[in-house]
Amino acid sequence: ERREKREKGGKISVHCLFRCGSVLYFKHLVDTRTLPSRTPTECMKQYDSVLCCCRIPRAGMDELKTFAGTSSHFVVAYRDNFFKLDLPRWGDSGFSPDSIVPALQAIKDNYKDSGPKVGILTGADRDSWAAAYSHLRESAVNCATLDVIESAVGIVSLDDVEFSSTDEAAGQVLHGWGSQQCSANRWFDKSNQIITTPSGLTGTNMEHAPTDGAYSIRLGEYSNSGEHRELEMERPVVAVPPAQPLHWHIDASTEKAIAKACAQVDSLIDRFDMRITRFTVCFSELLFLFPKQFLSFSEHKFVCVCV
Repeated sequence: ERREKREKGGKISVHCLFRCGSVLYFKHLVDTRTLPSRTPTECMKQYDSVLCCCRIPRAGMDELKTFAGTSSHFVVAYRDNFFKLDLPRWGDSGFSPDSIVPALQAIKDNYKDSGPKVGILTGADRDSWAAAYSHLRESAVNCATLDVIESAVGIVSLDDVEFSSTDEAAGQVLHGWGSQQCSANRWFDKSNQIITTPSGLTGTNMEHAPTDGAYSIRLGEYSNSGEHRELEMERPVVAVPPAQPLHWHIDASTEKAIAKACAQVDSLIDRFDMRITRFTVCFSELLFLFPKQFLSFSEHKFVCVCV
């Protein structure tokens, strides 16, 4: 019954809600130190940076900031605008991901105009972004917005686009298809972004710098396992506060930096090619179809090469 209600909600993807639920549940396990270790020697510290982490552009070398245990809000991106969405922690009673639906739908209903393309600066070369970031921080308005984005659990990007192929959908999740599409509806420095379209396409874009890939993959495993879903169904739907729009102070210098970043990102995407291949046999069987030199890879590494 709960799932039927979600489907009838229409415009907000069911898959997006499940992904948000899995992120909140995973964060609860990490914060309460109840996430089981996979091996006796596994370092659990990196899990603190899978969520609530942001890469900060600096001259010479970037900085990583982690807000594990202190953050409980998401930032929602829609039409290049950003919004703060405060959410109860998973352990608080009376909250389920369904509670997010009215807040997300209100954003889509009430904000039809595109915002300044500040998000695309995070896709520019790091030195240019570091200079633009330092300039943005000179404004108190921008400081407040940047603080909210950097400390968020993650980003939820609502994209008003549809695709007809798996390759196009993968590009949407990876880079957003350029400045005239959705690349500015992102914050690529965040460790976790949930990207969704009205048809239900939902994927995750992760910044690799904070953690080894295996730790981020485990979050994906929790999303796909459905472990959190039965817990969601048991929770009543209660209201959460409306999302609050985040504001920018944009001057001529920032506009110039945005224009440069748009050109850079568009050029990178034009020169980038990707194809998605689906296999009908397991990888252990696939290994025997290739020349012997490929057998020097472990099965796990071979999967990474294929991906």
